[in-house]
Amino acid sequence: MSPEIDLSGAKLNSEDIKNLSRVVTDYKISVTHLNLSHGLDFKDKSISQELTQFLQNIPTLKSLNLSGCLFSNTEMDRVFEALEKICLTSLDLSETYSLTSGLCAYLDKAPQLKSLNLRNNKGDIASFVKLVDVLANHPSLASLNLEENDIDDASLM
Repeated sequence: MSPEIDLSGAKLNSEDIKNLSRVVTDYKISVTHLNLSHGLDFKDKSISQELTQFLQNIPTLKSLNLSGCLFSNTEMDRVFEALEKICLTSLDLSETYSLTSGLCAYLDKAPQLKSLNLRNNKGDIASFVKLVDVLANHPSLASLNLEENDIDDASLM
């Protein structure tokens, strides 16, 4: 059985993430699935920095759920940079409002990604058009969820 950490809804702060990272590193836990959906305290301004460092310490990670984690564009782009060093096969970014240039750059560097959930995100038409261009050429994506993004064929023309 592969190690899974499910902390959905936990409202973790940066110190919690730092401690979790320490435990995973010290005990050499090969985490493959991490669920932090709706589980981060966004009043803590250094949480994205600690999360980025934590992600860099778990190269065995295959599945990451950050749904409902409302980072700023800059913070989310930092997370994407950290993910470039990990071979994720599944990424859930629903309700994160993460349709940034960082997402497209990450997808270009993540040919192993098989599942991407972008349900209920926000972005302008240009972001969606760029995303569609990147996704059209992705070599292994088998599952893509774009529900509730208010996208229709006319808006992409």
